[in-house]
Amino acid sequence: MNGPGQNAESHKASAPSRDGKRFRIGRWILIASFLFALYAWTFGPYGVVRQQRTAETLRRLEAHNDSLRGRLELLEDSLKLLSTDSATIAGQARRLGLVLPGEVAVRFVDTTGLAPARK
Repeated sequence: MNGPGQNAESHKASAPSRDGKRFRIGRWILIASFLFALYAWTFGPYGVVRQQRTAETLRRLEAHNDSLRGRLELLEDSLKLLSTDSATIAGQARRLGLVLPGEVAVRFVDTTGLAPARK
C-alpha cells in the first residue's frame, strides 16, 4: 500500500505541470485583458479616436459659430441703420425700384454686350 509519504511525493510530481498550466492560462488572460483595454482606450466610446473626432467637430462648429456671429453683427448694424437712418431707407427702396409719388422711374439697359442684329 501507499503510505502517506508516497502519496505526497506523487502529488508534488504532478503539481508543477498543473501550476505551469495555470500560469500559461493566467498569462493569456492577462494578455487578452491588456489587448481589450488597449482596444477600448483607443476605439471605445471614450477612446482616443472618438475624442479626436469630437475635437475636430468642435473646432469646425466653433469656426461656423464665429462666422455666424460676424453675420449677426452685420445684420444688427443693418437693422439699426434701417430703423433710424432715413437715407438708408430711401436708398434701399430705390434699389428695389420704388419711387415717391410724382416721380418717374427710368431704367437704363446696357446694350454694349449684345450682338448686332442679323439681316
